[in-house]
Amino acid sequence: MQPSNIPLNPHRSKFFYGFIIVIASFFILLAYSASRSAFSIFFNPILEEYKWSAALLSGVFSLSIIMDGCSGILWGRICDKLGPRRVLIICGILAGAGYILAGFAHSIWQMYIIYGLMVGIGMGGIFNPVATTIPRWFVARRNTAQGVAVAGLGVGTFIISPIAYWLVSRFNWHYAYVVIGIVFIAIILIGAMFMKLDPSQISEKPYNKTGKNDKVLKNTTRDFSLAEAVKTPQIWITICMFFCFGYSMISLSVHLVPHIINIDISPAIAANVLAMVGAFNIVGRLSFGAIGDRIGSLQAYALGLAIGFISLFSLLFIHSAWMLFVFAAFWGLCSGGIGSVQTTVIAELFGLKSLGLIFGVCGLGVMTGGSIGPVVSGYLFDIQGNYTVAFIACAVFTILGIGFNYWLRRYHH
Repeated sequence: MQPSNIPLNPHRSKFFYGFIIVIASFFILLAYSASRSAFSIFFNPILEEYKWSAALLSGVFSLSIIMDGCSGILWGRICDKLGPRRVLIICGILAGAGYILAGFAHSIWQMYIIYGLMVGIGMGGIFNPVATTIPRWFVARRNTAQGVAVAGLGVGTFIISPIAYWLVSRFNWHYAYVVIGIVFIAIILIGAMFMKLDPSQISEKPYNKTGKNDKVLKNTTRDFSLAEAVKTPQIWITICMFFCFGYSMISLSVHLVPHIINIDISPAIAANVLAMVGAFNIVGRLSFGAIGDRIGSLQAYALGLAIGFISLFSLLFIHSAWMLFVFAAFWGLCSGGIGSVQTTVIAELFGLKSLGLIFGVCGLGVMTGGSIGPVVSGYLFDIQGNYTVAFIACAVFTILGIGFNYWLRRYHH
């Protein structure tokens, strides 16, 4: 006989499917980050083989980033309507095939088409569906759940550095990209099988088991449509804040390893420094998730920007390996921490109904900054022979980001 007292609250049962969403998201984002981070390891080998300028090669990555951001708006809209699984499957195959084909590229125009366009468009449908699905599953502990999932980005950066360096040393960067593309497709397709848009698809409710110290992002925030959101000053301030973060973060992700090699430190140590960034990126994503639950997403974002400014300013005076590892720890902490609360900032400001679409629009700020930053940094290196002015510019943008954050918090409260 069927019992009549089946619990309606899913958290009185033994298992909540949202935890599977978090685990699947972790591995999807691991693949996303690892494949992206490999470009920094391959930067110098590609330059040595083809003798292109740093600015020209940086443009390949920048085009990929801007296509990631632009296509993310479309993929976010599709995800809001159809759910993350179909988007992830299509985009995983598209981006993975792009990585494989990049391994066969022998001219700069091929790199721009394959990596810049094909990989960029595909990657636009990887991060957005994952980052905007988790807030639908968690009311309480939303930042913490997001932090665990996006810790995959840090793990990806951490593990790809020694692997990519070994592949290039043992074979070449062409072969390495083929391997990365195959593994990327496999991970994305497997992870996509476990993704569901929201708890209602399986008759569950969002996680709402609160703790007394939680600053819970309740689902009482008004649900904005994109048309309504663009009429508010908050969305434009958010885009500017995201732009500042994207400029600095993605500039460093491309040019940190070349900078280290340029100051006469070995490529092997440079790869290990990048791995250290990845390791502390994990710490930042986990710790800032918990911090965001306690003090609020916007406050945690400001804290990350402050740490980022101190890290970038100190980088101007670092010329020894051990100090680079210290820098990497703090830079990984701040970049990972900021990344863990970006989606919850949008959820807190604009609700969940059009989260994928609005996050895609705001995420375009990150990607626009990230597309401009590497090219400008590469150009400054070409004309100066070092990254001093480039990194000063990155530090200035973190200060501007703090200003936009303060402005946004005044509107929000």
